[in-house]
Amino acid sequence: MDNNLQNSIIWTKHALKRLEERRMPKNIGELALLEPDEKRKGKEKGIFEFIKNYKKENKIYTIILIVTKSKDDKWLVISVWVDPIFDGSLDASRQREKISLAKRRKPVEKRGRIDY
Repeated sequence: MDNNLQNSIIWTKHALKRLEERRMPKNIGELALLEPDEKRKGKEKGIFEFIKNYKKENKIYTIILIVTKSKDDKWLVISVWVDPIFDGSLDASRQREKISLAKRRKPVEKRGRIDY
């Protein structure tokens, strides 16, 4: 990727941590920002979502970058999402842990209904 384009992107510590946890290479995030399949306004003023469909090992992943413009007109990446989650990522282990806990929980009866 062109160094000039890379220099127009600033990654927050949070976004870099999410890249690492989600085992997503930084260049995929850069691709989502610079060549998105879709752009839309975020929930707050000045926030945008850049969305890119990315094919890896015969699976299609949706990469979402939450960004805003910095004071010096660079893209500031606030957070990064991927759906479905990459195998081996921290999100994948958290998901497995939740499923395991749910399987071990015993149903609790409350007012005639059973909650799990």
